[in-house]
Amino acid sequence: MAVLDSAASTGFDAALKTYYLEPLREMVNKSTVLLDELETRKETVSGRNYIVPLIARRHPGVTSRSGTSKPKLPTAQHQEYAVATYGMKYHYGVIEIDGPTMRRSSGGDRGSFIAAVDAETKGLGEALSMDINRQLFGDGTNILASIATTISTVATSGTLGETRFLDKDRICSVLKNDDGAILVTSLTITNISSDTVVSFAATGLTCTTSTYGIYGETESTSITPYRQALTGLKALAFNANITNMSTAYVGGVTRASNDWWQANVDANSGTARSVTISLLESAILKPINNRYGGVIPTMGVMPTNIWATIGILLHADKRYSGEVTTLEGGWKALGFSGVNLVYDKDAEAGVINFFNKENLFFLSDGDLQWLEEDGRLWKWVSGYDSYIAGMVWDLELATDKPGNLVRLADLESSLS
Repeated sequence: MAVLDSAASTGFDAALKTYYLEPLREMVNKSTVLLDELETRKETVSGRNYIVPLIARRHPGVTSRSGTSKPKLPTAQHQEYAVATYGMKYHYGVIEIDGPTMRRSSGGDRGSFIAAVDAETKGLGEALSMDINRQLFGDGTNILASIATTISTVATSGTLGETRFLDKDRICSVLKNDDGAILVTSLTITNISSDTVVSFAATGLTCTTSTYGIYGETESTSITPYRQALTGLKALAFNANITNMSTAYVGGVTRASNDWWQANVDANSGTARSVTISLLESAILKPINNRYGGVIPTMGVMPTNIWATIGILLHADKRYSGEVTTLEGGWKALGFSGVNLVYDKDAEAGVINFFNKENLFFLSDGDLQWLEEDGRLWKWVSGYDSYIAGMVWDLELATDKPGNLVRLADLESSLS
């Protein structure tokens, strides 16, 4: 009897079916830990600018007397008042689906695992949320990747500081870091081969280390993504002037001359240091010792390797239980001296941001929504059997008390 095996069955291939396992598998890490936790702290606002009234100085008109029959009252004084002024940031996402794909994928399991419309609309919302989560850790400049080495003329690849915020086929621009001047308006990423190496379509790109960076898609020669991101933690808890941002970038208040608007920064001049229990304890107590603070942080967010290192430290130190709790957003947290420690894939390397959720909040005109003011979600692309849809989220991150924010920087971890 003749037996068909894999080597002899090539003639039978045409009669065999291809079987696809359901459902569609997600290959992208879509976690947005910090965004999920902060969404419970949202102020719904409207208008052009948003004013946060502040008491900037305690009342100085107090004193004590002893041993006199006619005590003199202290000189009348008053508290110092100020305001923080925030603007709004607008975050967009757009998809386009051609008519034939819409129609072929709308018949259920017979034609596809999922309708193209359903898959794309869900994916767009997730992508926009992921980008906002990235911005939460940034300084507002909106840089996606720094350029680590000189890129020669008409190069098709380059070494970057990191590539985790880049994606294949994403259209980017190359801007000058000190003023946002455009070097390349349209740079398409063709491949990401490692954590630091990216390939792109050939251009006339020539740039040097630290001079230029990779940014998002440029709207026009006069409107770029430069300085258009959320005012993230790197800005809110960073007292020195951020590169190319004014000293009054956070809430319109100049920090150098207003110590009541400064955060607590513990850095080591760029030299990495080990994470220790004493270093963590010192960091979370800084707001208590700050005359313009007063509240212990409720949360600390950090990269996964530092979170794991702390877990090992807590396990070894019997004074701390290191118990894991589930937060409102569903994420797991390590308990340390009353502070919930969480990890986030987008967190800044070597940094822990501590904050009290009462002093960190979103300003928003509403929730993530589709652009359908004209009554239509899908708009016909004139002259083509194709349709586009867009969504927007009006959102800015703000603080009303930087003295309760802590930036613990220059940390190293033996874990990768």
